[in-house]
Amino acid sequence: SEMKDANGCIVVNVFADPEVMGAKNAKALEKYNKAYAPGTVWGVADASGASIGYNSGQVQELTDFITKQRESMESKGIKPEMIRLYLRGDADAPWDRSSGAIRAAAAAGVSNIVFGTLPAK
Repeated sequence: SEMKDANGCIVVNVFADPEVMGAKNAKALEKYNKAYAPGTVWGVADASGASIGYNSGQVQELTDFITKQRESMESKGIKPEMIRLYLRGDADAPWDRSSGAIRAAAAAGVSNIVFGTLPAK
């Protein structure tokens, strides 16, 4: 997507519980199961595009990932105010997962948040 490739965007996917996801979209569940370990609530991609998943007990690890992304962007000349968290939340994900990612971003020095949405079908 254009946001994923946009300079200054740190993309974090927020997942619903697999059983909820699977009841609505079997393909999404299949993709999730291939990319992430059980219990993953946040997904990101590293510089090579490889998927990294974090569970709800790994807030510090998510914060560290966002910090490294921010520092990398700043070293490439992106102004801090142009760096933003692009939060792609599943509609069925519990709010505490989104708010946890937002708190991790704040702790990592990223305060601009973009909420990703999909058009209605």
